[in-house]
Amino acid sequence: MKNIKKMLKLIYMSCILILSAVPSQVSASSQWKIEKLADTAVDYLEIMDLENSIRNDLKNFYYKAMGTELPESFQLDLGQAKKIYVDAQVFSLKSSDTASFMQELENSDYMWLLPVQIGEDVFQVHIARGLPVREAIRDELSEDEIRRIEEKEGKWSLSGIELLKETEIDFERQVSDALEKVSYYDKDAQVVLCGGLNHIDNPAAVVLNSQKAELLIPMYDLKIDGTLQQIEEIMPQSAEKDSGVYLYDKIKEAANSMQSMKEYSGGSSWLELTEQDSPFTVPWYLPAACISIITLTAMLYWNWRRNAS
Repeated sequence: MKNIKKMLKLIYMSCILILSAVPSQVSASSQWKIEKLADTAVDYLEIMDLENSIRNDLKNFYYKAMGTELPESFQLDLGQAKKIYVDAQVFSLKSSDTASFMQELENSDYMWLLPVQIGEDVFQVHIARGLPVREAIRDELSEDEIRRIEEKEGKWSLSGIELLKETEIDFERQVSDALEKVSYYDKDAQVVLCGGLNHIDNPAAVVLNSQKAELLIPMYDLKIDGTLQQIEEIMPQSAEKDSGVYLYDKIKEAANSMQSMKEYSGGSSWLELTEQDSPFTVPWYLPAACISIITLTAMLYWNWRRNAS
């Protein structure tokens, strides 16, 4: 009996040691950080100088939208603004490897999105850098309009404020919740926000592992613009449709197969995630842990039988 108790104690301790090596769900979720406007950002000082003007514009917008004054207790925190790359032509890249993807982002423009919660209402502040006058529309602009655009070129300013239908918005938590649903954990993965992706209406988070762009997570409902026929062709049913997680290469392939939009039509498109295509596999350490426990149990049992005889 004493040997049996000793054997069970050793097995129990072995299980504790093995399970302690498994990354916890909390620590995995906390890794999904989207770049914020930190004091190390090259844009930080210029954007912080806009704080008073952004607050005044938000105050005016809030009054027009809600019919009441902005609460005195409201605090504007520009440090919570998230970086989003706009019009990056990542779908046009031949490869989805992480290095090529990130290089394309570095060559692209970007802006800052600041979700603002005021009571039960959510607003989104857009902070963008002024772009040069587009030659295609120069003839349609007045001299005064051209002058104002040229004065803002290369400078950061408030480009828009919108009242969202959502009652709360937290990009990082959205990403964490979506990846938790599909049990995706990769300590080397990173997340970037992209807007203006070809044929995709809304901003999306792209998850890149150490080798390639792997997943795409819409921050709102995924809308793929195209003709009804084109949309129907990329709408197979999927067991993963409620997760809000898409395989990046499938979305890229679908978007690149669509021709230029001739008539507008929006729709939710859930691309099929088959077992063969799914990146959500059983972590390597779980089978290893089971094998280790079984092996240890067998060795201890054999040792107990030998001593008992």
